[in-house]
Amino acid sequence: MQIDYSFFIIWWVVPLLILLGRAAVMGYRTRKKREELRRVEEKATPLSRRL
Repeated sequence: MQIDYSFFIIWWVVPLLILLGRAAVMGYRTRKKREELRRVEEKATPLSRRL
C-alpha cells in the first residue's frame, strides 16, 4: 500500500518552514538593529564607555 505524503507535506511542513523562516528573519533583523543601536550609543557617549 502506497502512502501519499503530499497532503502531510502541504498541511504541516510548508507552514512550519514559513514560520521558521520568518522567525529567522526577525531574529536577524533584531540582532542587526541591536548592533546598530550599540554603535550609535558608543558614538554618542564616548566618555561613558566601560573601562
